[in-house]
Amino acid sequence: LNLDALDAATAEVKQALDKPLYKVNVFLPYFKMIQTVRSFAQLDGRDLDFSKEEDRLAGVKWQIDEQIRRFNEKGYQNIQLAGFFYVTEALMIQEEDIMSTVQYANQYVAELGLETLFNPFNNAGTYRDKWQEAGFSMATMQINYFPLVNGEPQLNAQPKTAIKEAAELTDRLGMGITMEWSCLETDGADYFKEYMLGGIRYGYMDRPFLNYQLNGGPNSIRNECLRSSSPYVRTLYDELYHYIKGTLKESDISWQ
Repeated sequence: LNLDALDAATAEVKQALDKPLYKVNVFLPYFKMIQTVRSFAQLDGRDLDFSKEEDRLAGVKWQIDEQIRRFNEKGYQNIQLAGFFYVTEALMIQEEDIMSTVQYANQYVAELGLETLFNPFNNAGTYRDKWQEAGFSMATMQINYFPLVNGEPQLNAQPKTAIKEAAELTDRLGMGITMEWSCLETDGADYFKEYMLGGIRYGYMDRPFLNYQLNGGPNSIRNECLRSSSPYVRTLYDELYHYIKGTLKESDISWQ
């Protein structure tokens, strides 16, 4: 399991850095209750029907409770549960039945002393002025700036100006930014350097929270960047380190 591996890796890091009390925070997912699901599972002697609000609320509460139970059952020593993130990347407020379920879930998680995270894509529905109303503790937005995908130019890709526009929008709405890491071997390193440059110029590098969305998981930083045969791509590894530390300057970013 990924959590088992994270707990073991954190133990190694704690020992190497001599930080015996340090723990990594973990956010677990919770999923949208889809109304067309009429026979989800047996719970408390009844078959849950998600066309009914009562059953949607029972279903999302079961999701949260079951994950907490399994997490606690593991007895992890180096990671701790910090909260839950809503897997759906949009929040359509006109779907009042969905909104009520999300509000219920977020309130329930808050009562447990945990936090909730929302990570919408750029221009996702009507989340812009409603994520707090939905009860999320925090929200980050994906810029979705990918000039290349699998090495191919994207005709419908967000323009570079989307970085500045997303920074201004999320600043106004009290949101963070999602730093999206695609495949460097096919999609290049420039776009992620532009993400970091935007963080410096428009201030989101220093916001209270950022979200790193890694295509291929954390290993992609090691495999695609640290071990890259391209000296140019390799520069991104050190630049990312300083970006995460909040010490990166525009002059530190190299371009080819």
